[in-house]
Amino acid sequence: MKYRAMALALALACLPIYANANEPQDTREILATVILSGREVLPARLIKAMNASIYLSVEDWRSLPNLTLALTGKTGLISSDDLGLSVSFDEAEQAFKITAPASLMTRQNLSGARASRVTEVDAQPKGVLLNYDIATRTNDSGSYAVSGAHDARVGVGPGTLITTGQLNTTKKLTDYRRGISTWNIDNLKRGVAVQVGDVFTPRSAMTSTVNLAGVRVVSDRMLRRDQEFTPVPLIGGVADTRSAAEIFVNNDKMGSRNVAAGPWDLGRVPVSPGSNDVRVVIRDEFGREEVVSQRFYMTNSNLPKGQREWDIAAGLVRVDSDTYKTPAVTAKIEQGINNYWTAGATLQTDGTNTNVGLSNRIILGTAGAVAVEAATSNTAKGDGTALSVSYEYRARNWAAQVGHTRYSDNYWQLSQANMAAGSTLSTTTTGSLSLNPLGKPWSLSLAAARIDYDTGASRQRVDLAGRYRSNRSELGFGVGRDFETKEDAVYVSFRHNFGNASASISARQSPDLTVRANAQGQADIANQRVRWSASLEERDSGTRSQVEASTSTRRLDVRGSITDDERGTEIRTRTRGSLWIGEGGVTAQRYSTGSFAVVEIPGQQGVPVAGSGGFNVKTNSRGIAVLPNVRPLAQSRVTIDTTSIPFEVGIETNAMPYTARRNGGAKVKFDVASMSMVEIQLSANGEPVPSSAVAITNNERVIVGHEGIAVLMTPMPGQNISVEFPDGGTCKAQLPALLPEVQNRIEVICLK
Repeated sequence: MKYRAMALALALACLPIYANANEPQDTREILATVILSGREVLPARLIKAMNASIYLSVEDWRSLPNLTLALTGKTGLISSDDLGLSVSFDEAEQAFKITAPASLMTRQNLSGARASRVTEVDAQPKGVLLNYDIATRTNDSGSYAVSGAHDARVGVGPGTLITTGQLNTTKKLTDYRRGISTWNIDNLKRGVAVQVGDVFTPRSAMTSTVNLAGVRVVSDRMLRRDQEFTPVPLIGGVADTRSAAEIFVNNDKMGSRNVAAGPWDLGRVPVSPGSNDVRVVIRDEFGREEVVSQRFYMTNSNLPKGQREWDIAAGLVRVDSDTYKTPAVTAKIEQGINNYWTAGATLQTDGTNTNVGLSNRIILGTAGAVAVEAATSNTAKGDGTALSVSYEYRARNWAAQVGHTRYSDNYWQLSQANMAAGSTLSTTTTGSLSLNPLGKPWSLSLAAARIDYDTGASRQRVDLAGRYRSNRSELGFGVGRDFETKEDAVYVSFRHNFGNASASISARQSPDLTVRANAQGQADIANQRVRWSASLEERDSGTRSQVEASTSTRRLDVRGSITDDERGTEIRTRTRGSLWIGEGGVTAQRYSTGSFAVVEIPGQQGVPVAGSGGFNVKTNSRGIAVLPNVRPLAQSRVTIDTTSIPFEVGIETNAMPYTARRNGGAKVKFDVASMSMVEIQLSANGEPVPSSAVAITNNERVIVGHEGIAVLMTPMPGQNISVEFPDGGTCKAQLPALLPEVQNRIEVICLK
């Protein structure tokens, strides 16, 4: 027993030595703060130090900002020397000042973190969003035409089904033309989009797009926002002390940032296609200035090194509105070999004919970009080839482009499967030059094109256009020549802006002379913004006049025009809007070209609801409102005006976040709770519910009194009620969607 006690005492005596094994025995404790990059990072405390080194715990070292230190597996006190840090003691400030090499400092991104990938979207509402577009045309001879187009969107499983079409009616004929019917699914985690139904094949310089009835699977950069898809070079440096950075893109200041001492990267900046000059001006706290700049050329069609995009589709080629034939498969893949070279390949086949293509797009440093694409096809008629070469250069003051494409005999592509036999292209040659000097009031553009067909026919044309701007006025001119028809075209125009209105006059000869005067503007009529225009045109065939007006309300976009010419008078109208048909009944709102949100405030009518703009929609009698054209795949907020909600109705928040899927809907529900009791009278089979029955909701249990009367202390609009009779029977009831005032009794029918 004595030996065990001695061993335990010896172990306890040695324990502090092992815990601080990294600390030399001759350290001394100093009361001081710790400063890193000119900023206090640890408050005053007793710090163990020896010579030019300090000893801190692993937790303290990890708490220091903007440092990447090798602390894995280490315990106890760690010296600054072991971590590669230099330390000096400032007696005047009573502080240890740490100096870290750039290799140990965390790189700062001056552009901020990239947007994260969206991995979840809100559940879709139950119902259909029906976009409609109704156009009419009638004239004084009695003929008319009415066209009603629709775009219906409904949530089906994990995706959204979209169907389009239009019904056309004239004095002689009524027919319906189906558009597309496609089920769209976004695999958010993989960044892949899947389409089933009417799908379209990818386009290239050698092949056109084709409508298939089948399946398309494609990598989608919209679903991969956490990745980079433009080959912008990395710009970075090292700040010796705390500094301020100003970021310039093409001499325009894009922002400023504070930079801590250490390495930094610029990251993503908003550059435009073409030649770019990015500069970062670093000014430290002592007034010293350093400029880091980079010139580079960028195109949206090139990918960064290692980035890949692909597209696969299979199905039947669409011939007309309801006819599909010829099974086909298409594929396309592109890979960023490096930041200057993107290579790709394409495939089209219908089982009998095949087209294979290769593409190369190369950025020539700062001298522009060149693209070379070649394709070969194999059919029963023989082999065919196609070649396309193009070059472009875009600067801030001018841009140039030239391209040439050549097709051999027997060249085949999938689009020929739904085309009638006829002439096909043999060669196309295009070129353009535009001048738009910064700060100058003028601009010029020159364009030329030649198209040759396999029949020997040819089209050649050259056009020159220019503009001159002075304050609110603009003068334009243009000349052109068609070398096939030997016709020349000349036009001149003048336009002046008066503020809310503008007027213009133009003359064109091609080959006949046409003179046109036009005025347009906008005005507020009965608190409604109305856009209007009027024109008068004098031609060889006669005089043509037109008046047009348009406006937008909370529910509709409306446009109308009256035209008079040598053929008579014609009236045209167009009305666009959308209907939500589903939970909450039917609501009307403006046309929604993209995603939408269905907002529910149970039982609350007339509450203003706002998305990214103002309060432009209100809830209906069931507490439903629809926000059209909301941002897809991005967290947004919907806000409600709580001052329009009765005082006795409680609501936790006036804003809710949501994320809508592409081209589909998102359901946003605000939970409300009544803060006043409600008296109800329950009846079943025409008789009052007997007393001593029990009315049960999801948040309370109430005894029914005489004549079936019960008092609910926490009622909610549309709340379900279960009634248990004394003899063991049950029935079900539901509160109305809109609860009355406290003093009003509600009669509720209970169904067995």
